[in-house]
Amino acid sequence: MANQTAAVTRKTRNRGNVMYADYVVKTSEAIYAGVLVTLNATNRALGATPSSGERFVGMAVETKTGNSGGTVTVRCEWNVEALYNALTALTSAYIGKDVVASTDQDVTTNSAISSAKRIRIGEFVQLESGDAWVALRRHSDAVV
Repeated sequence: MANQTAAVTRKTRNRGNVMYADYVVKTSEAIYAGVLVTLNATNRALGATPSSGERFVGMAVETKTGNSGGTVTVRCEWNVEALYNALTALTSAYIGKDVVASTDQDVTTNSAISSAKRIRIGEFVQLESGDAWVALRRHSDAVV
């Protein structure tokens, strides 16, 4: 699938430890409520699409479009389980393993995306009618 083009209400659960943060949106980037959000190399938020150097920061809870002044922020949440579209490579055999973003609304197995472009978003918890419950967790391959 392509990236989301409108806000969507995601089913969520296990919200007891949900965390939030606001991120500056990339210039002219439209981020829709319910999508997976990453930061690019300049720390600007955008909808997740496998790309080198991006890191997952959460699920957008609002719809925002970035401006050139860098004054628009989008609120994201993590430490929550959310229901996302599971691509065909993702089966119940992968429960308990990390999944990666294929688009800002699709998740798949680690091996389905080239290693340089993998954006880990969290643990695959359960398959439900072809969709995946994912425990959204922020990951980083970098050490400061």
